[in-house]
Formats: sequence, C-alpha cells, structure tokens
Amino acid sequence: MSNFTATRIHNTAAVKLEQIGGGFDITHIQLTMEAVIPGITPGITPGITEGQFQELAKQAKENCLISKGLASVPIDLTASLA
Repeated sequence: MSNFTATRIHNTAAVKLEQIGGGFDITHIQLTMEAVIPGITPGITPGITEGQFQELAKQAKENCLISKGLASVPIDLTASLA
C-alpha cells in the first residue's frame, strides 16, 4: 500500500455511563472517526480499498493509548473518509 498522509482526522466518542451497584461505570464507547486523506477514494484509488482503510482504522484504535487503558470497556469504531 502506498503512503498517504491525513490532513484532517476528526474523532468523537459517545460514552455510555450506567449506574451499577452504588456507583457508575463506563459500559460502552462508540468512536466515530472521519479522515481527510488527499488522494484516497476507496474503491477508486489504486493501492487502497475500503477494507484496507477500515483495517488501518481498526489498528489505530487497537494501538491507541486510551483504548488500551479502557480495554475492559467494549469500544466500537465507525470510520469514514470525508
């Protein structure tokens, strides 16, 4: 795969808090990521497919310091190119 550089990455996280017993716990996190990467149009740009982009986004989530710190909480990711 060719090297591409994102010019913009926008992330949001929706965190679900639930009362469990006498306190509160984070029970789920939904991450949404939108990237602007000049030269990439999945399915059209030679060298990257939508599946490859999704795999790169998944790897970034799995290697993220915060994701590792919250490993006991289910974290889902929705990634798209803008």
